[in-house]
Amino acid sequence: MAEQAFKSQAEDLVGGGALNAETRAQLDALAKQMGLGEDSAQRIVRGIANRRLAGNLSSMKAQGLLTLGKVLELRSQDVDVGSVLSESDLTALFRAEVESLVSGGEGAIDAHRVLVALPQELGIDVAKAARIGRETAKSKARNILVQV
Repeated sequence: MAEQAFKSQAEDLVGGGALNAETRAQLDALAKQMGLGEDSAQRIVRGIANRRLAGNLSSMKAQGLLTLGKVLELRSQDVDVGSVLSESDLTALFRAEVESLVSGGEGAIDAHRVLVALPQELGIDVAKAARIGRETAKSKARNILVQV
């Protein structure tokens, strides 16, 4: 009963705004006032934030504004991007990033970051990511040679 009341009031407090320090302090005070444990309150607040951010993510995807950077930022905030984005969506974002890096003209690419760390952050199979990386690099190199 206290959890449901807290959830309702927390949703009103958070609304569409950011979950900043002031709002967190208000939520902590509300949880204490209702006799709700810290773990329960954090779980409820995290659920509210996840739903709101997942909605934003879904909207960005529909508008074609979704970037790899935004997905990584949301993942770092413990947002369940897998509830909105499929593996093929994540793979497409990864492929676009690799293509951008390969054709960016900077020369040096951190292979470990691109082929291991980034796929792990996205939840993509590392072997599949390596295959995508090799295919993309070969394709871009072939295009460059044809243009020369």
